[in-house]
Amino acid sequence: MHALGPSSNRRRFAVMSLVRNRSQSSKLTRKISRAVSRAASWCALASVLVAGLRCAAPEHPIVATQLALTTPAAGAASGAAFTTQPVVTLRDAQGSVVTTTTAVVTMTVSAGGTLVGAATATTVRGIATFVNAGIRGTAALAYTLSFSSENLAAATQTISLTAGALATVRVSLADSVLLMGRTTAATAQGLDSTGNAVGTIPVTYASTDTSIALVSTSGAITALYEGTVTIRATSGGTTGETTLRVLLDPTVAAAYWRRTPNAVPDLSPYFSAVGDVGIIPLGADVNRDGKNDFIMYLWHPRTKTEQLLLPPTGPVRSRMVVLLANADGTFRDGTLATMGTPDVDLGGAVGRNVRAYDLNGDGSVDWIYALNKEDGRTCIQGIAGCANWGAQSGAILSQGNGKYRAVLFGDSVYHHSLAVVPGAGDADILFGPAEQLSFANGAFRPASGYPFIGGGFFVPLAIGSTTAATHLVHEGHPNGAIANGSIYPIALSTRRGSGPWTTVDSLLPSETFTMVDWIGWNGDGCTKCAPVFTVGGQDYVSSHYWDGCSLRLSPQAPPIAVVKWESGLLIGGLQGRTRLTEGVGMTGVQQLLLFDVSHDKLERLSVIDGAMTAPGDVHCRDVNGDGYDDLVADGIGDGVRPIVFLNNHAGRLVRVPDSVFPPNPSDGSGGWQSYFLDIDGDGIEDLLYFPRASCDGRAACANFPVYKGRRPLRVP
Repeated sequence: MHALGPSSNRRRFAVMSLVRNRSQSSKLTRKISRAVSRAASWCALASVLVAGLRCAAPEHPIVATQLALTTPAAGAASGAAFTTQPVVTLRDAQGSVVTTTTAVVTMTVSAGGTLVGAATATTVRGIATFVNAGIRGTAALAYTLSFSSENLAAATQTISLTAGALATVRVSLADSVLLMGRTTAATAQGLDSTGNAVGTIPVTYASTDTSIALVSTSGAITALYEGTVTIRATSGGTTGETTLRVLLDPTVAAAYWRRTPNAVPDLSPYFSAVGDVGIIPLGADVNRDGKNDFIMYLWHPRTKTEQLLLPPTGPVRSRMVVLLANADGTFRDGTLATMGTPDVDLGGAVGRNVRAYDLNGDGSVDWIYALNKEDGRTCIQGIAGCANWGAQSGAILSQGNGKYRAVLFGDSVYHHSLAVVPGAGDADILFGPAEQLSFANGAFRPASGYPFIGGGFFVPLAIGSTTAATHLVHEGHPNGAIANGSIYPIALSTRRGSGPWTTVDSLLPSETFTMVDWIGWNGDGCTKCAPVFTVGGQDYVSSHYWDGCSLRLSPQAPPIAVVKWESGLLIGGLQGRTRLTEGVGMTGVQQLLLFDVSHDKLERLSVIDGAMTAPGDVHCRDVNGDGYDDLVADGIGDGVRPIVFLNNHAGRLVRVPDSVFPPNPSDGSGGWQSYFLDIDGDGIEDLLYFPRASCDGRAACANFPVYKGRRPLRVP
């Protein structure tokens, strides 16, 4: 008999008992079968003794030889756990699962990839299931995963990565350095923790300083002012940023000016009261707080037709508005606080010119108006009972503590222009064309000794002095008016010491002229009263030396006279016409003329570089704070800019490019004017535009533009 192998004596005894007792029940047979199946040798013997008993092949020890990947990893986003975790089984040489062995399976990844999560898994009944395993790497690349355990053949798989979750936002600029006024674009890219692009992401852009650069919702960037700013892009809770550097462009307006929003209080009650308004402006430090305030005298320019339809006294009164400057560059209505009433009465007259001067010597600025009633509010020129358009002059005198009062003085005559001549302890006020007054000890008195000051248009023009003489440049003539009083050359008068004034030189555009009839802006006219000059083969009508000032090319140089010549260039020439209407068939021409008067002569100077036009009022002042006089002409009209000539410290005045200034508003009215003044007292000139005319019913008139000066203007 063959040995039963590893069976125990107890098993041998059990089998022998079963053999001797073949008649036992089927239940016992089944028990024997189960027992015999546990040993291959016994199974062979039992198959002989027990009818119907089948035996399996002889049993050998089961040994794991390999790993098999039964569930490959899937859903591989970089840096995240696989959505399908890998499952590995232990198998023997025949491929059967080995459940009796416990093994630790280790997962590795090929070069370039990094494992995340659990890198090992322990088998349970021959199966190892990984938990939270994943890899980090480059999206779209194929990586090899290897699964190994000691002394077992490894299993592998290939898997490609996709981008992981958004981890960072990368912001890029088409240009990281811009000149002011230029544009560029920002783009944002979402990246996972490995740096893979995650595809299109919703982005919100922002600029950390909107005074330097603005960025739109689409990433379009506009550089506004020099400096460094951070441009940010946010998607969800993730933000990326980059730096933009903005460089100064000295040729653009943004380099020098920034619009002050809501700079002017509601002025609609004043404009509504006056209607179609003209404005005479003045900038001065009224309340002595170091900031320059803005005073407007509002009057209603009415035509002769309007005058005839209205009562003789006229329904519209002129008004004065005092805007006091705030530290932030805005204005507040200070009319009531300054004047004690919101309705300042200067006799209902038209304001034609204004000058600021400390008349009463209390350290506060006063201001004087040349007034007339040219708009016909009390009478209409040429109608019986109306001898002239005369009105008294007006002054706003300081009372201390920022309080002022309005006074009327002098004769009721036609005043159209003025200048103040400083004196020893007093001041003379010259009105053109009819009156000269002196102010001393709080009172106005007639002044004498001045030369003939003719015309009705903005005289005198420039006052200067040397050690030898005081010079007065004005509209006039040594022998009075030429012809019937309608032609006035530019004249130079001098005074030495306290002696009399003597006219020493004069100049006309041309010595040849023709007199024609004239219809003025307000519908009134005169006969043979307008001269037509022929200069350079072209005909000019109503020639006047309209405005002026004096400046020094250096602090030590003698003063020179700056004169604005204005005339109407007749389109197509005179052509035998004997009557002309102001503004019809002509175009306005303005030209700046500079004269050296130090030799008692009107000697023309050529010291200006650039076009010598001057549409608005002329000012000689240091506009950029360098201690040298500059020349400024206010811009008047739609979309125009001020004209500025800066002193180059080498004896010349150089015109600043128009692009340096923001334009006047363009609303079709044609009546906007520029004005420079240091509103906030920081030593840098600010710029405002006010509605000079045609303001009836337009909301813009009550909120005109104000620009803060960012830096002094530069000589080109």
